[in-house]
Amino acid sequence: MNTLLLDPELDFSPRNTEGSPAPTAYEALTSLQRAQYGYRPLVYVYPPYSDGIAANVELARAFCAHAVTRRNIPLAPHLYYSLFMDDNDPADRKLVVFTGRILLSRPEATWVYTDRAAVGMRAEISWAHHLDLPIKYFDVDFEEFTP
Repeated sequence: MNTLLLDPELDFSPRNTEGSPAPTAYEALTSLQRAQYGYRPLVYVYPPYSDGIAANVELARAFCAHAVTRRNIPLAPHLYYSLFMDDNDPADRKLVVFTGRILLSRPEATWVYTDRAAVGMRAEISWAHHLDLPIKYFDVDFEEFTP
């Protein structure tokens, strides 16, 4: 029996080459890819960001790496937005909070690093509760616990 190995960089279109819908082929290819690479839920991660930004960026990277090792896809927008927005600029900060709330509606769960929760983190956690998203809490060793 031949096994079809799929390239993880392939993007499957739900349409055929003529542009018509091809849901059966799309679902089949998506199922093959999921069988080969497994299901990986999108999780919104909350490590602290302000107060020691350089150290917190490293912490966020480690927390995201931990999520990947647990077969999740981490979403940490504060890492991305810090590349081109100024957290000290009130207008930028307001936009970051707004876009964070938009992104928070996409993942299946939220992960919170609890060693030190900043004001912004507490607001996002409150929003996650409002959206009825499952929330997992992690200690300094990235061990999950129930608060």
